[in-house]
Amino acid sequence: MTNISRARALLKSLVQEGVREIVLCPGARNAPLVTVLSKSQGLKIHSFFDERSAGFFALGRIQVTGRPVAVCTTSGTAVAELLPAVIEADHQTLPLIVLSADRPKHYRGSGSPQSIIHPGLFSHYVENTWDLDGANCEVKIRRRPVHINICFDEPLLDEPATDWNLVHYMVERPFKPLALHGSDAPVEISSRKPLVIVSGLRRFEAERIVPLLKKWQRPLILEGLSGLRGHSELRSLEIKGGKPDGFSFDGVIRIGSVPTLRFWRDLETLDWPVWNFSDLPWSGLARAREVHALADLNQIKAEFEPWTNDERTRDESRWEKLNDLLTRYPYSESSWVRRISQWIPQRAKVFLGNSLPIREWDLAADRSLNCDVSANRGVNGIDGLVSTFLGSAEEGRSNWAVLGDLSALYDLNGLWALRDHHVNDLTLVILNNGGGKIFAPMFNNQLFENRHEFSFADWAHMWGCRYHLFKGAVEVPSDRTSRPRVLEVIPDENETEAFWRAWKDVP
Repeated sequence: MTNISRARALLKSLVQEGVREIVLCPGARNAPLVTVLSKSQGLKIHSFFDERSAGFFALGRIQVTGRPVAVCTTSGTAVAELLPAVIEADHQTLPLIVLSADRPKHYRGSGSPQSIIHPGLFSHYVENTWDLDGANCEVKIRRRPVHINICFDEPLLDEPATDWNLVHYMVERPFKPLALHGSDAPVEISSRKPLVIVSGLRRFEAERIVPLLKKWQRPLILEGLSGLRGHSELRSLEIKGGKPDGFSFDGVIRIGSVPTLRFWRDLETLDWPVWNFSDLPWSGLARAREVHALADLNQIKAEFEPWTNDERTRDESRWEKLNDLLTRYPYSESSWVRRISQWIPQRAKVFLGNSLPIREWDLAADRSLNCDVSANRGVNGIDGLVSTFLGSAEEGRSNWAVLGDLSALYDLNGLWALRDHHVNDLTLVILNNGGGKIFAPMFNNQLFENRHEFSFADWAHMWGCRYHLFKGAVEVPSDRTSRPRVLEVIPDENETEAFWRAWKDVP
């Protein structure tokens, strides 16, 4: 069987498994796949030169389409560049497909150029690995990452490639998100006064649990990723003052993905019982590993005590003090996040960077904003965020990202995707505080911060984006839809430090 015919057979199998897009990183060894793709119709092809960026762009495409997406690489270290994206996909249970081309198996262990051992590179972060060197090219894709390694001998292009239409092999079938199976057995909650934390949920999941949360009448921490932050029917139950300190709780119910707030990490050393309800298999705590399906929320058997008026009053007091501090320090980083959230139109898509931006969003963003918020919170990394944002952007919507400066520096080539992924209404906001300031209060050691004095102006212009710098007095940016833009925001370092000192002292 020729290389060209094997490449065709493998692509046919992927299409039958639901693949409609391929992120292509061309090289010599994957020449049969590249050549066949160049003669195909029906697949959307995104061309990248950097595999790491390509992998994270593919994650964004999976998030927005719900379908598996393949990243096709050549041999050698090109394959290893996909490890960060594979790990993130595994923790989000996203069907990322690594499609790597390889030299014949007898080259392995020889030190021959570009002959590393591909199978096993991704360890337990992939659901399955196929090491193909014969005629059988059938694969099965489910809801976790997989690795398909196909060996090609030379001559690589061993017959002419002809035009073909892959639409003929496309069988439409629904791709349901991976979900834990619910149980008919009741879930006993011993807590009478639980704190309820709601994190990442899809829109339909979030709306479905609103009646239940209203029924419980317990205080709620609604993170931005929950889709319920500032929800009109839950305002009287939402903790808006940023801290659950000082309230009377005897347990925690977590709904959705693993929470962002620092309090969640502190639960590792606290005695409170924790009940997890999610369609992701991760508890997010080393000491409380059991996870119930989201569907099991309806099986809860408990009687909860309502949130007291005194506790509501305390939270309202904190909320007022937070707003006072945001007014007192208008150019602090948190105040900028509030201001940025007020620039974003209703029903926009917002992608939040890890490190400080997602935490400052949950604390300070305008609660009247109704938008879809997403992030790469599988393993909380700052790599590949520009690429994931662009991959998840949708035409016909306003797409915004709020990232830190180091996250942007980590993915400087991410804007490559603008070449053939045409979404005009794109705004990338970079909070440039001159380094990794999340470490400042943790270690009080500048070596952790990677301080710098870089500007993103030339970077934006290099990729053809409009650029605006915001520092001090501001006006709302109005040129939103003509072409992608980069908004660089320089918070006042002294005001930011003063804000956090004052906020820390709020009882």
